[in-house]
Amino acid sequence: MRIEAMAGKAASKQASLVGFETEDVLYLLPLVTLFDGVAPFLVAASIGAPLFAMWVVIDYRQVLRRLQPNSPTF
Repeated sequence: MRIEAMAGKAASKQASLVGFETEDVLYLLPLVTLFDGVAPFLVAASIGAPLFAMWVVIDYRQVLRRLQPNSPTF
């Protein structure tokens, strides 16, 4: 939300592939449950969620750097 407030809606746009956005993976949950894939899905989520969080932090810092090129960011 902060990125959108600072740099506009285009800066916070989610990546998409063939019309599907990142959050659309949630539509797979019924299939994962139906085909008994909950354990592998949780392992993938426990690896993917921290990686995505780091990506968001890096993206946030890049937006800050672009908006304030003369001031240091921490």
